[in-house]
Amino acid sequence: MIIKLIGKTHTSEIIKSLEKNDELHFGNICKYVKGHKNSINRILQELYDEGIVEKREENYSPKIPKSYYKLTDFGKEVSKIIDQLEDLEHKYYEAKNKPI
Repeated sequence: MIIKLIGKTHTSEIIKSLEKNDELHFGNICKYVKGHKNSINRILQELYDEGIVEKREENYSPKIPKSYYKLTDFGKEVSKIIDQLEDLEHKYYEAKNKPI
């Protein structure tokens, strides 16, 4: 379920970093997100499975291929929803802290 996935640690950070940079190498995503590589890899796989990101691999050597990720059109829509949720949260906390 996408709502559950959005709520997971690092998911919105990954989506936002891809939105700002179009396509990123896995290592660059890790730099932006500052999480454990295994956790980030797992979230990226879930995002891929849900059709939120596309994955491209480059095999220039017999070593492990380089993986690049970018948002799909659906992923861009999900990013907009995350923006709306963040705006709503900001408005909620702003209203909550104002004296009545």
